[in-house]
Amino acid sequence: MRTITIGRSRTNECVFTNDTVSSSHAVISLDDTGTTGVIKDLGSTNGTFVNNRRISGPTRVSISDTIRFGTEVTSLKGIIVQSKISQPQPSPSYRDFSASAPTPSTPVAPSATKKSNKWIIIVAAVAIVSIGVWSILHFVLGGKMKPEEIYAQYKKSVVLIYNEYAFRLKVGDYDLSKVISGMPDNVHLNEKDEVVAGTTGVMGTGFFVSNDGKIATNRHVVTLMGQEEAIAQYIKKVVSNVLLESYNYDYRVVNYVNNLTVNYVSSLSVAMNDAHLSDARDLTPCTLLRVSDNAQLDVAVIQINSKQTPSNVTKIVDVSDISSDKDLAMGKSLYTIGFPNGLDWALTQQGVQATNESGSVNQTVNDYVYGHNINTTHGASGSPIFDSKGKFAGIIVSGMEYRSVGPDGAIQRIPAQHNQAIKPRAASDFIKQTF
Repeated sequence: MRTITIGRSRTNECVFTNDTVSSSHAVISLDDTGTTGVIKDLGSTNGTFVNNRRISGPTRVSISDTIRFGTEVTSLKGIIVQSKISQPQPSPSYRDFSASAPTPSTPVAPSATKKSNKWIIIVAAVAIVSIGVWSILHFVLGGKMKPEEIYAQYKKSVVLIYNEYAFRLKVGDYDLSKVISGMPDNVHLNEKDEVVAGTTGVMGTGFFVSNDGKIATNRHVVTLMGQEEAIAQYIKKVVSNVLLESYNYDYRVVNYVNNLTVNYVSSLSVAMNDAHLSDARDLTPCTLLRVSDNAQLDVAVIQINSKQTPSNVTKIVDVSDISSDKDLAMGKSLYTIGFPNGLDWALTQQGVQATNESGSVNQTVNDYVYGHNINTTHGASGSPIFDSKGKFAGIIVSGMEYRSVGPDGAIQRIPAQHNQAIKPRAASDFIKQTF
């Protein structure tokens, strides 16, 4: 059995110069095989660890175990090799005096320490290179991110969008309410497609894509899918008939109807993640920048009126760093952050909070969209999707119905395609045209 003393003092058989190693740190008693043994800490300041567990008494170790003294990391094999290098020279009775070796009175410890230090430098260099190579491979090959890591990175870059809109009724330069008593000047269609007074709103999700306040979302969140004018004409027809019948086709009402105009008006704003909402003043006003005119590409870009992304948004969604076709193959994992069910789910004691959902690719549709099984509801529309590497994987299209006026002038309800997403390349190409 062989005993190896370990410490910072040169009197030890295995010497480490690391300041976290005590002068007499530990001792190892090797078995006859030289591949296993028992290690004991000698009351060191910073402790002895085997496989990252601090030992409190004699502990068995094998050749493959990781051993740490303070912050000095090594192994049983490394200790054995290093102790052979720094081991004291044989006694004079076994020395060949005809050789050029130093005489018994010549100090040998400093020389051994230099060799020991050289060995430490070599081991450290190999470790650093190994870590560097692993990091590069991890980056190049695409190391996976945990869902909570993706959420932590991007939750502040996701916003809740509120699109408040109405159709403004005017006769000449006057709101209709100023020329006909009791008539509203703002109307919209309710869920039964009836013309009712007042404004209405749609909620969805968007995400920052630039440092000047640009936000990407779905077209159907911030518009009526190009049906604004057609619906305005439908409303004008309904309102005109009501007026004419109510006033028995009085010539003054006929004149009002002939000069009646109906215009779509909209007010866009966003609520930041973590915001505490008390009234509309807590919302950040926005302007519509660009809307896709491709029926298959449900994408739009809006911008905060200040043209500056808030400082608490530490990481915008990089639409240039997108998923590959391989990353979006059938069964590949997907993650999204958004506001399903709008404020019903988003309002918490901590303020407005986005939620995260996960799923996978389950359908290849066409050049613009693909299918997924992420659980989505109203309000999730416009949410960004990420793959398992944290790359931009598209935009959720879900949970929204919009109206269209048919050839006969009747309102038709057209549901958006559920459980589908805009492909990242198509979304990225459109968004980057606003940069």
